[in-house]
Amino acid sequence: MLRNAEAGAPRSPEDDRCRHPSPVRTVALLDKVPRRIVDVDIEYRGFEVGDEYLLGYGLDYAGRYRNLRSVWAVLDMVAFTEEPASFHDVAYG
Repeated sequence: MLRNAEAGAPRSPEDDRCRHPSPVRTVALLDKVPRRIVDVDIEYRGFEVGDEYLLGYGLDYAGRYRNLRSVWAVLDMVAFTEEPASFHDVAYG
């Protein structure tokens, strides 16, 4: 453990990594290009998707369907919002 001369507080070797970081990369699992307001250079892209509403794998609708093991696109948002529970049988079969 090193001592910070300015503050008199102990300093760890990890502090030096904050001053000289490794390169930062931009990563996106799902890239919604049509929704982008500003052009972003994404270096690692999982999937390029359209403007559909997506569910599953952490994405939810009103707290539902977040725990699906895959990503689903809602193609008829009007029907889905009227009866979101109707998707349950399709998703969990």
